[in-house]
Amino acid sequence: MKKTILTLATCLSLTFAMAEGEKTIEMTKSKPIISSGFLLNLGFAFPSVSVPGAPSSSSFQTNLEIGNQWYFAKTDKYGIGLKVSWFQFGYGSKSEDLLGKTLRTYNIDLRFIKVAPMFSYAINDDMALDAYVDLSPTVIIQGNELIGSIGAGLLFVPGARFRYKKFAFGFDTSIGSMNTASTFVDDDTDFEIPDYKASYFIPRIYVGFKF
Repeated sequence: MKKTILTLATCLSLTFAMAEGEKTIEMTKSKPIISSGFLLNLGFAFPSVSVPGAPSSSSFQTNLEIGNQWYFAKTDKYGIGLKVSWFQFGYGSKSEDLLGKTLRTYNIDLRFIKVAPMFSYAINDDMALDAYVDLSPTVIIQGNELIGSIGAGLLFVPGARFRYKKFAFGFDTSIGSMNTASTFVDDDTDFEIPDYKASYFIPRIYVGFKF
């Protein structure tokens, strides 16, 4: 009798566990396309910087972005909310000629707590379009063997994103000017660089996930 009761209890436990598992899977599948969640993006950017009295320069950069999104008001078709990127890291490098030397110049792009109002439109149950404008606190570090610079400021980043279920494809463009300080490190040359404002134009495409 004890074995029979134990067997029945085990079967009931397994049945309930399977039912809860199926319910969890069903809830995951039925999560609406307009919903809050976690963001992970891999981007490819083409930063261009303009400095007074110097030609503009550009390069290629890859970046990684993590964040979240929330909705304050939504229906089955529309959503108004907030997108926050907690951290974005970008890196790129290029070869360039400077003072008769061929140098490898690196570019580091750091973004912290990008905040964007966002509007979403559901095309159907599986697809949605998002439009947003990031306010992006940014630090950009550039350098090579001769010169290094660091710029800090706030960039504006209008963008749009297409989502299919958990997958996303988007583009945005960072625009603005930042205060920049530079240091010249060639011991053979006495050259002082005053602080200046550098203008940035950084288009980016990215692929990612929204969970």
